[in-house]
Amino acid sequence: MITPHNSAPAPGQLASRYGRWAVIAGASDGIGAEFARQVAAAGIHCVLVARRQGALEEIGRELQRQYRVDSRIAAIDLSLTNAAELLEAATADLDVGLFVYNAGADPSGRRFIAAPLEYWQALLSRNVSTLTSTTYAFARRMAAARKGGIVLVGSYAAFGGADRLSVYSATKAFDLNFGESLWAELSRYDVDVLNVLIATADTPTARRWRQRNQIPAGALPFDQPVDIVREALASLSQGPTLILGGDDVTGHPFCSNDARRKSVVETSRHLSRFYGKD
Repeated sequence: MITPHNSAPAPGQLASRYGRWAVIAGASDGIGAEFARQVAAAGIHCVLVARRQGALEEIGRELQRQYRVDSRIAAIDLSLTNAAELLEAATADLDVGLFVYNAGADPSGRRFIAAPLEYWQALLSRNVSTLTSTTYAFARRMAAARKGGIVLVGSYAAFGGADRLSVYSATKAFDLNFGESLWAELSRYDVDVLNVLIATADTPTARRWRQRNQIPAGALPFDQPVDIVREALASLSQGPTLILGGDDVTGHPFCSNDARRKSVVETSRHLSRFYGKD
């Protein structure tokens, strides 16, 4: 039985709901760094995860100085086959109640056969294998504690394929269905799960892409990370999916959070009859 929470926690309530520590994968800049700032502002200590140790250390110092919280650096390449094992070892002694997976963008826009196979294998590892393994580890800990929150940062690319999106869109479709299913499965343990689907965001990577392709500011709509994260944290208990810029008027699953939630609930109800209740 799916039992979504009916009220979103205020920022000051995040720590009481999700515990003392958050793990943020992809925290070196952009949306991940903003998650770290807003989570730290709520009084939650942060484990910062990404490849670039220097960037993580800089953000860690900012969190300690600005918000008086502790931080721990885990400089891990999330495309490695043992990335989940390394991250679990780095957090084994912590009470982790919030996990944000924000890694795995593909800023290159390469077509499938124009890039080496190793490039796509690394993307698959970050967006599918490592995401699955790390989520598994933290979800089990949260279920045992009977509280927690999981945020999977995704993309509108999950809704369908297009030129230059072959592997990336496929991985984001996996993430979307994975997260929605986890929302249904983990609600019985009082663990919140939320997919956050973004069209375009004003991140350092996006700015470099715009500059390289000489796209003027304002030519495309770019959401600000501070707004994305604020809405995501406010919606965390209202999963399974937050489609930024969507609406609940049309009822179309590509733009309606409510329609997706109802679909997951109804499908889960049928499956409970088919497989039997546990």
